[in-house]
Amino acid sequence: MSKSRYVTFCQQLLATAVVMALAFTAAGVLDLRITPGSDERSTAPQESAAEAPVAPKPVAPRVRQVSFGEKPAPTQQPAAPELRGMPQVATSGTQAVSGLATVGVTWDRTDPQPEDGIEAQVRTLSANRWSGWEALEYHDDHGPDAGDADERDGTDPSVVGKAEKVEVRVFSAQRRAPKGLRVVLIDPGTNRSEVAKPALDRSGTVPSDQGDLELSSASTATKVSAPQPKIYSRAQWGADERIRESGNPSYGTIQGGFVHHTVNANNYTEAQVPALIRGIYAYHVKGRGWRDLGYNFLIDRFGKIWEGRYGGITKAVQGAHTEGYNEVSFAGSAIGNFDVAQPPQAVVNAFASLMAWKLSLYGIRADSMVTMKGRRFHAISGHRDTKSTACPGKYLYAKIPEIRTRATAIQTKASTPTPTPKPTPTPTPTPTPTPTVPNGPAITPKAASQLPTSLNVLGSSWPDLYVREKGSNKIRVLQTGGQLGFSAPAISTRPWSGFDTLTLAGDLNGDGLGDLVARNKADRRTYVFAGNGAGAFPTTLGYTGAYAAYRWLVGAGDVDGDGKPDLVAGDAQNRLLLVRGNGKGGFLAPQVLSSGWGTKVVSAVADVTGDGHPDLLVKGTDGKLAATPTYGARIGAARALPVPVTAASTVVAGDITGDKRPDVLVRGADGRTMAYLGNGAGSVSPRPYGPFGSLAGIAMPSAGPVNPGGGLRIVGGGASNRLAAFTSNQRPNLAGISATSLTLPDAAQLLNVGDWNGDGRADLASRAATSDYLWIRLGDGKGGFGSMQLMGKGFAGVKQLAAVGDVTGDNRPDLVGRTASGVMVVYAGDGAHAVKAPFRAPAKLRSFNQIGSALWNGTDVGSLLLSAGGGFTPYAPGRAAAALAAVAPAGSLDWVIGPGDLDGDRVPDLVVRDKASGDVYLVPGTATGFGPRRLLAPGLSTYDLGG
Repeated sequence: MSKSRYVTFCQQLLATAVVMALAFTAAGVLDLRITPGSDERSTAPQESAAEAPVAPKPVAPRVRQVSFGEKPAPTQQPAAPELRGMPQVATSGTQAVSGLATVGVTWDRTDPQPEDGIEAQVRTLSANRWSGWEALEYHDDHGPDAGDADERDGTDPSVVGKAEKVEVRVFSAQRRAPKGLRVVLIDPGTNRSEVAKPALDRSGTVPSDQGDLELSSASTATKVSAPQPKIYSRAQWGADERIRESGNPSYGTIQGGFVHHTVNANNYTEAQVPALIRGIYAYHVKGRGWRDLGYNFLIDRFGKIWEGRYGGITKAVQGAHTEGYNEVSFAGSAIGNFDVAQPPQAVVNAFASLMAWKLSLYGIRADSMVTMKGRRFHAISGHRDTKSTACPGKYLYAKIPEIRTRATAIQTKASTPTPTPKPTPTPTPTPTPTPTVPNGPAITPKAASQLPTSLNVLGSSWPDLYVREKGSNKIRVLQTGGQLGFSAPAISTRPWSGFDTLTLAGDLNGDGLGDLVARNKADRRTYVFAGNGAGAFPTTLGYTGAYAAYRWLVGAGDVDGDGKPDLVAGDAQNRLLLVRGNGKGGFLAPQVLSSGWGTKVVSAVADVTGDGHPDLLVKGTDGKLAATPTYGARIGAARALPVPVTAASTVVAGDITGDKRPDVLVRGADGRTMAYLGNGAGSVSPRPYGPFGSLAGIAMPSAGPVNPGGGLRIVGGGASNRLAAFTSNQRPNLAGISATSLTLPDAAQLLNVGDWNGDGRADLASRAATSDYLWIRLGDGKGGFGSMQLMGKGFAGVKQLAAVGDVTGDNRPDLVGRTASGVMVVYAGDGAHAVKAPFRAPAKLRSFNQIGSALWNGTDVGSLLLSAGGGFTPYAPGRAAAALAAVAPAGSLDWVIGPGDLDGDRVPDLVVRDKASGDVYLVPGTATGFGPRRLLAPGLSTYDLGG
C-alpha cells in the first residue's frame, strides 16, 4: 500500500459518505442492480466520560452490489498479465468514491472456486496517484457450516479507506468469471461521538437482549478459571440489529478457539474501529448472505476486544469463521493484515486474555490438546491449522505459541488449587500385610484375549497416563494417540525396474490427484504417469527425451507460484534448473536457478523454513541436512537443519502427521527410518521419532500427497520390481496433555486403576510416601473428579503397588502389591470405591499390562519391572532388569509404567522416561521381550510423577 494511501486512510472520517458503485465487465456487458441498505439511526446507551472508547449510535451502513449485465462499462482497462498462470477474466470501470469504503467480491455458491484458483485485486486513487494492486483475500472455508439459502461465496472484505477512485479486477484459473460475480461496496456511515459504558463488564452482565448468560453445569464444575477481560459491545460499535437475521442464533459447544485476521490496513485510528467493524458486519450479512457477523470477537490493534456475533459472549454461539468447525469452536479475529506486519504486543495480550477466559468457561486448559470433529488441535489454534491457508497471517500465526503460554499463565494464576483433605486419623490402623497373609480363592488366569488392552481416561481408544506437574502439583492426563507409522504397502501390478528416477510431482494434469514422473534408464525418456489417488499410476500422460542428460530430477512443488507443480533438475553443467509444469501433464522450457550447483537435491518440501516458499533439501558438507528456499526464478541462502545425514542416507519430506507442517524422513544405511517433525518455527525437531522399518529395501523413495484427504504417500521400487506405496497413518504419538480438576501435593504415587466402580469412567488412586492409607477419586470421564474416598488401609509397608486390571476373574479391577518382606499380595476391587481384604497372590497370574505371553510368577521379584514411583509391570520370562537394560541403560530411567497397548498390536507396552532429558519413550512389548524404544514425547521433565 502506498504511503499516501496510509496517510489519507488515517484522516478524519467524512460526515456524509458517498455511496460507490463498481461495475464489473466481462465480455463487454454490464448491469447495475443496486441493493441499498437502511439509513435510519438508533441510539446507544450513554456512558460516563471515564470510559475511554468512543461508542457510536447504531448506524445502518449503506450497501451497494453491482452484478454483470448488458450495459457497456464506463471505461475498459487493458488486460493484465496472467497472475500465476491465471488470466484476467473481469475488470471494473473507474469510479469516483469518498468515505471510509469497504469493498469485497462475491459470486454464486453454486459455482465454487478453489482458494488458489481465483484472485480479486483492488487499487485506489488518492491525491492523483494510484496505489498498487492489492489482493482481496479469499478463503474458501470462511463461512457457515451449513449454507443459508441466500449465502454467497466471496473474498474477505477490505477497508480501502478514503480515496477518490477505485478499480477492481479478477483473475481465474478456470479462465472465466464465476457465475453471479458481484462487487459489494459498503459505506459504514459516520456517527456523533458519544461515550458509553461498556455494555459487557467483567462480571459477564450484558443487556437483556444479549440472551441468558448462566453457565452450564459442566462449566461451573471445572477448576480451570480466568477473569473476563473488558469486552466492548455490539452497541458500542454501532451495530444495526435490524439487518442481521432475526431470532435466536444457533448454539453449539466450545472445544477450542481459532485465531484469524481480517486483512484490513494496519494503520487505522481508534476512532475508526467501530466503522471498520460495521463494514465487516454489513459485508458478511448483505454481501455474503450470512445471518450475522462471522467472528465471535474482534481485536483491534490497540488491544481492545469487541463483541462480534450476537447471542451472548459466554455462550457457545455458532459463528461463520472456520467451516467444518464452527459448531465446536469460537474465533477471535485481529483487525489488520498480519501477513505483512507484526502484530502489536497489545493484540497478543488481548488474544491471551480472551482465549484464557473463554476456554476456562468450558473447562479447557489453554495449553492442552483437544479433539474437534475427529482431528487433534491445540486448544488455541490458527485458522491455517485446519487447512492450507495464509490466515491469520504468518506474523500473527508465529505468535500463537506465545498466546498459548500467556493464556495458560492467566488461567494458572486465577485457578485456586483444591486443598487435599487431611486423612482422618484412626486409632488402630490395619497392620501391614506380612508373609502370613492368608491364601486367597483359587484363580484361573484369564486368556490374554479377554484382558483389556489399555486404560484410557478421556474416552479415546488409546491409553492415558496421569502425571503431576512440578511446583503446582496439578494432575494432568497424558493422552497417547497411537504410534506414528506407515500402512502396509500397496503394490502396483506393472513392473518399474527399468527406471532410474521415480519422483512424486504433485497434481501435474489438474485432476486433483498426485502424479508420478519416472525416467527410463534404457532410452532415457522421462514419462508422466497419472495417479488414481490410491497409490497406483496406471495411465501414461506422455513422455519426453528432453531430460535424458539430466543427472537427477525431483518433484519440487509450486516453485514459481503459478499454482502448478514444478520439477527441479541438475544438468551436466552443474546447473540447478527449474522445470515448470504447465498444468496439463507437461512442462515448459527449463529456467536456470543457479550455476555451479554440484549438489543433488535429495528431496523437496513445501516450506520447512516458514517463509511461505518451497524448499529444496540438500546434504550439507557439515554432515547436516540443509534447506534452500526458492523464490520463483531464484533461490535463497541455505539454512542448516538439525538432521544428521551421511552419504548413504536417503531423504524424503512431507507432512506425515497431518498437522500442516512439513516433516523430514531420513533412512540410514541400516534401513531404519527416523522422522524429524516440523516445529512450525522454520525448522524441525532435533529429536527424531522412530525408528520405522517399513521403508527398508525400497529403491528411490519419494514422498507427497496423492489424494486430497489422505496422508502422505511414499512410493518407491519394491520387491519383485513392483512399485510400493506406503501411507502415513498420521497418528500423533502424544495426542495432548489435558488438565484435570485435581491438585495432589502429598501424593507419592499415582495409579490409573481404570473403571473401579463400574460407571464406565476412569478413576485415579494415589498414596503418600509413608501413609498407611490409599485414596481414590472417581472420574467423570471429562477430566473432573469427585472428592477423595478411602480406598483401604495397611499400605505403609507395601513397597511396590500396581494397577493390574482384573486378575481375580470377577470383572472388577484389582491391585497387586509387594510387601517389605517380598510377598506378593492381591487387593481385589469391591466394585465401589474400596479394596477387599488382601490375600496372598497365587504363583500364576496374568494382568492387562503384562509384557510377554507366558504367565508371570508372582513370587519371583526378578520378573517385575520396577519404577521409582513405587509401581511395577509384570514381565513373564524373568530377568526383567537385563531385558530392559537392552533398550535403556541401567539407572537411566525414573519412570517405568505399564499403561497397556500403545501401538495397536494388542501386546502391552512400556512408557519410560529418561532421567537426564525428561524425554518419554515407548518401549514396545513383544511376545518374548521388547523392541527398540521410540520417542513418545520430548522434554517432559516438568512432571515429577507418572502412573
